[in-house]
Order: sequence, then structure tokens, then C-alpha cells
Amino acid sequence: MTGDAEVTGESEASGESEKTEASSRQAGVFAYSDEQRERWRVLQDESDRRRRRKRIAGWAAVCVLVLGAAGWLAAPTVKDLAIESGACDEGLPEGGLDSLRALSGDPDEHLASSESHTDAQLGRYHCEVTTVERGRVVEVEAVTSRDDVDAELVRHFADDGGRPRAALPAGLPGFESTLTGIVLTPSCPGLGEDATGRAARLVVEVHGGGLDRDPVRLLRPGVALANKASEKLGCDSEPLPVPAENVAAKTVRPVGTAGTACAALARGPLQGDGWTVEMGTPDSPAPMVSCAVRPSGENGDGDPQRTVLELNAWYGDWVPARMQRQARMDGTSDGEGGTRAVTPWLTGERGWATATCEGRPAGFELWVDREKDDSDSEDRALDKSRYSEKEMRKALTAFAKSQSELRDCHGLRLPETAER
Repeated sequence: MTGDAEVTGESEASGESEKTEASSRQAGVFAYSDEQRERWRVLQDESDRRRRRKRIAGWAAVCVLVLGAAGWLAAPTVKDLAIESGACDEGLPEGGLDSLRALSGDPDEHLASSESHTDAQLGRYHCEVTTVERGRVVEVEAVTSRDDVDAELVRHFADDGGRPRAALPAGLPGFESTLTGIVLTPSCPGLGEDATGRAARLVVEVHGGGLDRDPVRLLRPGVALANKASEKLGCDSEPLPVPAENVAAKTVRPVGTAGTACAALARGPLQGDGWTVEMGTPDSPAPMVSCAVRPSGENGDGDPQRTVLELNAWYGDWVPARMQRQARMDGTSDGEGGTRAVTPWLTGERGWATATCEGRPAGFELWVDREKDDSDSEDRALDKSRYSEKEMRKALTAFAKSQSELRDCHGLRLPETAER
């Protein structure tokens, strides 16, 4: 009996132990020895250290990439490309700023900034691009309101600081300015007409850092930027054709002017291969048309010979003020302190005719160089035996009549008598 009791007691104890182990496994609780727990702790510490090293290495790699990207973006050539691609509301032609920088004296100079602003309500657009060292490389100012347009043209044409050099080449409406670089005057049909019935017009001044002395070099970027200004200000007009690089004024022999706005020079004493006519004849109405005659070839410095005769047509409300200034300079006073500002005149060097075109004043001017310069060819000046006042009158009359017909002008007035 005793043996059976012992066996029974062991069986019951073993059963209890198995039940306890089973319940512990079900509860997820295991009994570990101190050695096992210590080994587990060491392994866990090593795993944590590995994870920390991986995180540190990962962040270091990210920092390297970020710093590398920042350095790449900060590289001048990349920054130049970024500025150029978005300059003036992406209005510049491809390679436009490269040309401007090269012409300004330092083709490797880096760009610093570009900014633009549009105020459609006031009819104004502005854009400027600067370089690190020289500052402005190109700047555009565009206006459409009649007051601003008139003020800008008066500043260029009637200001005592000078007058435009010539109308723009390639049939473009505008002129080379002595005050800035070039000025473009495209139409702006999207803004309709003003209170007096005059069609709206856009005036775009284009300045170039160091290029104002050679304004035609601004034509390609300038025309593209004028098109952008036209778009931003709602002109809704056909874009002006962007000319090729280094476009120049059209030059012909005097006989080649026949059938053009400069046809008054097709006949007269200045004929043959010894003379060249530079024509600034816009394809659409513009404030200026110019025809300049110079001896063919180059001077001792390798530059074209100086102009000896000019025919210019001027259109705008500023014409009487320009005539007043010229009358004072020519000394054509009425003897009572006034001037014969709006009365056509002809002197030995200059003649003026007037008309009204599209409701605005127009003036037609002929100038002849009578100055002598012993340092160069005698062809640089025209004495009266070579080009007389009679020839002046004939050329001015033909030019004024031709321009009046082209612009549908009326009230043409010509000089009555030659003054000496």
C-alpha cells in the first residue's frame, strides 16, 4: 500500500509540474537562468549599437547628398542657367544673355539676379537682369498709357540731351536712342483706342550694360523682350520678328533706293559706287524713318565713313517742340524774340517740311554736312558745289511728298524760299 501511495504521489506531483509548465507556455512566460538572461542582454546591446551605427551612417549619407546638391546648385554656371532660363518671364531668346555678357566686356561674368514686375492696370512692365561685378546687363521698361507713351517719346525726341541716331533696321518699328539703347514702338490693338480715337501703342526701352554705345547689338534680345512686354500688358498683337544675331541696317547704292521710303536719293549728284545709303524704313507706322548717305568704304580706323546727308521723317505730338529747338539752333528767328518753329524753312545746311499724319504733327527734315575735316577724305563734307541748296530742296520735297502719301497725311507745307 505504501508503494502504491508513493507512486500515486509522484504521479500527482509530475502531473502538477506538467500542468504548471503548460500553463506557463500558454502564458508566454519562460523561466531563464541568470546566465541565459545575461547572454540575451549582451546580444541585445550589440544589436542596438548596430542599429545606431546604421542610422548614423544613413544620416551622414543624406547630409553628403544634400550638401553636394547644394554645392551643385550654388555653382555659378548652374546658377547662371537657372537665372537665364527664367529671366524676364522667360522672354529672352536662347543665348541672349551670353551675347550681352560677351559684348559688355566679360563673357565669363556670372549672373547675380533677375526680377520682373507687371502692372497691367497702369500699363507698365519692368524687367532687369544683373551680373555679379558689372551690375545691369539688360533692363526693359515698357509703357502703354497715352500719357506715359507721350512723355517717353518727348524725352527722346525733344529733350536737349540729343536725338535718336536712326530708325531701327530689319523693318522694326523704333529707333536707336542717344539716351538709352534702343526703343521699340509696336502697336497695341488689344488696348483699343484712347478718348481721342488714337490707337494704343506700346513703347519699350531696352538698356544694355555697356552696349548703349552700340545699340543695334541689343536688337535680338530687345525684340524678344518687347514681345514679352506686349504679351504681359495685353496688347494682343502679332509678335515682332526676332532678328538674327548682329543684324545691320540695309545698305544700298543711291540708285537702289528707288521704290523705297528713301527714293528721294535715287536721283541727284550723289550717285555711283562711291556712295552708300543706310536705310531705316519700318514695315509699320513708327515715330521715325531715316535715310543716311555716307561715302562708301571705311575710314582710317576701320569704321564706316561719317554720314554726310540725312533725310528723316518724324511723327508725333513732340514734333513742334523738336522744330522749335532746331530753329533756335539754326538761328531762324522772326526778329522779335520768337522762332519760326512750325514754319518750314531751308538753310544752307538744313531744311524742314511739315504735315499732319493720323491727326498728329509730322516733320520731314534734310540735313547736309557742310563741315570741313582735313583729317579724312573730302567726301566727308558736301560743299555747295557738290550738293547745292537747289538739290536740297528737290530731295526734301520728294521725300516729304513720298512720306505723306505713305502715311496718308494732309496739309503738307514746304519751305517757300531758301535762306542764306
